[in-house]
Amino acid sequence: MNNVEYLKVMFGALTSAQLAEMDITDVEIAYKNQCYEGEVLSVRMKETEKGIEMGLIKQDGTAGAIALITVK
Repeated sequence: MNNVEYLKVMFGALTSAQLAEMDITDVEIAYKNQCYEGEVLSVRMKETEKGIEMGLIKQDGTAGAIALITVK
């Protein structure tokens, strides 16, 4: 999977309304493991004081990528 696709999947898990309400100031992403076509991924997210922590989790429980989306 191309690096940009990881972010597209993460942002695709948010609704248009959620994205419109956010005042995103920064996105930090760490690529952990390669993801391949046909793999099943789940998006997990947790709100924090700084914004949202998101992860793309593979079926074996390992992270494909994790990100911190910082908001004002």
